[in-house]
Amino acid sequence: MGIVAYLSWQFVVGGNDAICRRKVASAGLGGILLGGIGASLAFMGSAMLMPNSNLGPMVAFLIIGPIGFVAGVLLGPFVALAENFDERAPSVSMTKQDQT
Repeated sequence: MGIVAYLSWQFVVGGNDAICRRKVASAGLGGILLGGIGASLAFMGSAMLMPNSNLGPMVAFLIIGPIGFVAGVLLGPFVALAENFDERAPSVSMTKQDQT
């Protein structure tokens, strides 16, 4: 719940800044993607490795999914900053004379 509050606060404070919006969106998307992928892989992996165990789905949805969500939220802004870094880099154009 604290992560959602932090992301909401970031959006409220810097909502008019495109970089801040990109960081918040990347954090949310990263959390959803990594949490969903982690939970589904843990669910299917536990079903394949231990088919008679009842704890596999519970571990997948109560432990692995939230850990993936937190990891995605923490890594998402770095992805946004890396994409923004590439856009801010000065472009170097080569003419035909420079290429030879």
